[in-house]
Amino acid sequence: MGAVFFREIRSLFRSIYAIVSITVFALASGIFFVLNNVRLGYPSIDSIIATLSLIAAVTIPVVACLSINLDRKKRNDEYLATLPLTRTQIVLGKFFAMTAFFAIPTAVVCLYPVILGFFGKVSYSYAYAAIFFLFVFELLLIALSMAFSAIFKKIWASLVVTYSVLTVSFLLGAFSIVFPEPLRTVVRFVSPLRRFDTVVYGKLDIPTLVFYALFAALLLAICIRYSSPKNSGVKTRFKLSLSCAVLSVIVLGLSVAVAFLPASLRWIDITPNKLYKTDSNTKQLLTGLDEEINVYLVDADGSEEKLVGFIERYCDRSSHIKFEKVDTSKDTEFRDKYGFAENANLSFCIVVESERRHTVIGAEELFVWYNANYADLGYMSAAQLQNYVSSLGNMLQQYSAYYSQMSNSDKEQFSSYMAMYESLYYYSARYLNAETELNEAIEYVTSDVIPALYFADGHGEKNSYANPLDITKLSEMPKDAGMLIINTPDSDYSEEQIDMLLRYMEDGGRILVFADANNASMPNLARLLASVGLSLDATPLGDSVKAVVNTSSDVFAGLATNETLKLDMIAPTEVKTEAAAGYEYTSLFTYDVEEQVEKEGENGESVTETKVVTKNIGLRASKGKTPVLTLVSGSGTFNLKAADLGEDEEAIKNYSVSVTCLGAMVSSMNRSFEPSVESSTPKQYDTTELLAVTETSATVVGTLVIALIPMVLLGAGLLNLYTRKKRGNRTV
Repeated sequence: MGAVFFREIRSLFRSIYAIVSITVFALASGIFFVLNNVRLGYPSIDSIIATLSLIAAVTIPVVACLSINLDRKKRNDEYLATLPLTRTQIVLGKFFAMTAFFAIPTAVVCLYPVILGFFGKVSYSYAYAAIFFLFVFELLLIALSMAFSAIFKKIWASLVVTYSVLTVSFLLGAFSIVFPEPLRTVVRFVSPLRRFDTVVYGKLDIPTLVFYALFAALLLAICIRYSSPKNSGVKTRFKLSLSCAVLSVIVLGLSVAVAFLPASLRWIDITPNKLYKTDSNTKQLLTGLDEEINVYLVDADGSEEKLVGFIERYCDRSSHIKFEKVDTSKDTEFRDKYGFAENANLSFCIVVESERRHTVIGAEELFVWYNANYADLGYMSAAQLQNYVSSLGNMLQQYSAYYSQMSNSDKEQFSSYMAMYESLYYYSARYLNAETELNEAIEYVTSDVIPALYFADGHGEKNSYANPLDITKLSEMPKDAGMLIINTPDSDYSEEQIDMLLRYMEDGGRILVFADANNASMPNLARLLASVGLSLDATPLGDSVKAVVNTSSDVFAGLATNETLKLDMIAPTEVKTEAAAGYEYTSLFTYDVEEQVEKEGENGESVTETKVVTKNIGLRASKGKTPVLTLVSGSGTFNLKAADLGEDEEAIKNYSVSVTCLGAMVSSMNRSFEPSVESSTPKQYDTTELLAVTETSATVVGTLVIALIPMVLLGAGLLNLYTRKKRGNRTV
């Protein structure tokens, strides 16, 4: 085999077709490298790997198809048959010779990551894994070309068939979306164009490598059997065809078997930041999972394959998790089953379900945004980032109107805001947060207790809401009671019931009390309020007062505007505080009243002055940052119904403000589900760290890879041809 190898290598270096072929390979790859990586500053060559596979598919068959046919035409095959070599040794010698020959332009491609490394951060493992994938595909191309050369006696026939097969396979991959499932999966599996997508997504696809390797071995076996000059009889060819068919079935069977392995075994994570890797907390959570979970990825359209790959690998880490993709255009019952609106956009949302309950992860929750220039902002949701950008944009638009009148310090501030706007808008990077979201969802659907919001009942409370809790029938609060709303009871609670509520607060429970003047005369309810240092005055401040909403508090911060937000409160009373140990207080609603104050004048006489005094109408008592009890008077304000408002625009507006404030208070007090698994650090999803390539550097690199290297290959080949021809003339 060694003799055939060296003979074939020498013949390749003497062939003008072979020399031009590797020169074109190097030239074309250099052009795409400069355009896609150097000029754009893109740090990874994964974007051109699929293009390089097309270049290889064009250049390799020209040389490989000539191998056996030229030997047959010159009758060298008959000469080789007389040597003490088997057909296997002859074919493998030719195969390895062409592999070594086309390793030359592949070696040129191996220089590209090194070149990029001079201009910034490059993941060499990612780059060379992609190149290895390309090299295995080149082996398949060589084997395919040799097989058709052995089957078809004419050079033109083998070339036509080879290029036809490659063209069809590439086109099938390009238009695979038009095929129905499962035919689409099969087409994508056999198409080289689609198989290189996995490399772009940072996955070294094991089934593809196995498929390429086994298929190359099958093609070489076909080449070995058909290349013998003795294999010309009908009976012999029938036996060859039968044996090749059996080998084909075996190869396809093994390839399909590998394709059905779990995602954790099907491909290797070659992303620079190990995007598909889960941390130890996740592994511990999934290892301890002992009940069946269904994870549905809804309406995934193929635009976020890295996200899909992460979810697949995540789910494969536990045998108790079943992963399924759902297309709601075909599964029409899915929306109704989980309560989705008919026109809701469910693209890439995830439904996590157990026998107990289910939860939905929105597509926008799977990603967060981060800007290294403004790290103090932390990881931002898409909505938060948009809010920052919009606020800065509006501010800059207002400032720009009088820029010429600004002082130097104001102009510096304007430039600072402009720089922040441009950085947040253009350079904020997207990070994958799916691991944390999936962990929390699985904990939620498998937890024994989920905090619930209850409305106290049994004492004539105004309760028109769902989930009432009859306090009179309880000796202890339910374990799932995350928050209790007491809404203006008609009668006082018993001492035992107040003791129960005090124990509930000590255990982390939270209470929101709406009250009116009548509740001030209830001693047991007063004891509950006094436990956190609050009390309720018995005298209303008025039938209706225009209270100020404290938008500077964390409770109503989301309602802040340039104007003071006010709310008409129905017969509120003052909420007083006598500081209790360990409690802090947040004012929610206030009302300014004028009081007559007597004081001693300059001559000792009594003087009456009018003084504005701010009265609290709502207060929240907290321990540290944890809210414990909120007391709001004027409860009638929050018990109005929209149907009773009529067409009074002012009343409708006030009602809208009251509903918004109510939602904010409940949201700030409610004890939601808190997962025990520590949040995972989001991982950068998109490549944003571009290389710093100057125009001069780009010109130098372009000259090297487009002009110098291809010219060296071509010149060396032509020099070898000229030297051999000159030596031949001297011999004659």
